[in-house]
Amino acid sequence: MGMGTMLVKRLIGMNLFRFKASKLLRIALAGGAVIAIFCIFCRPASSTDISGVYIRSRDGVVDTLILATNGTFQQTITYGNESPWTKNGLWTLNYQVVQFNTFYEAFDFEAAKGTFKLIPPESYAMETLWVERGKLVKDQVFPIWFKQPTRGRTPHANHGILDANEN
Repeated sequence: MGMGTMLVKRLIGMNLFRFKASKLLRIALAGGAVIAIFCIFCRPASSTDISGVYIRSRDGVVDTLILATNGTFQQTITYGNESPWTKNGLWTLNYQVVQFNTFYEAFDFEAAKGTFKLIPPESYAMETLWVERGKLVKDQVFPIWFKQPTRGRTPHANHGILDANEN
């Protein structure tokens, strides 16, 4: 093989190496950008994200939670013509978990009776619910609270719902 042929092969090999390195660098940069964008949109929920009105219902029982942005809440349970049961308390958000300092439980599965409702509701000193895309979940058995659309209104510390221009 002549000197010229070896030189040409060496130059071609170097260009191919540069091309491969350049291509790998571009792929790595693009991948890093995708990961960065994904991380921005996957931030943990904030108390502003979580605040709102949540409702769950089953067997005629309606359980409404109003979570205000200041960390207070009101829970109201209604059943038929019974007087409503209401609790006021505090809630905190720890990553994807909402903790309440007091709570009513209106659902308790009793296999022997085949029922879910628990009227009057039981009072608890504490409760923990998980946040899942517009829902509050206790576990796989109990009914789920679904966040209600607020249409420009926000839960307020007095547990009423205020229009955006009333804040």
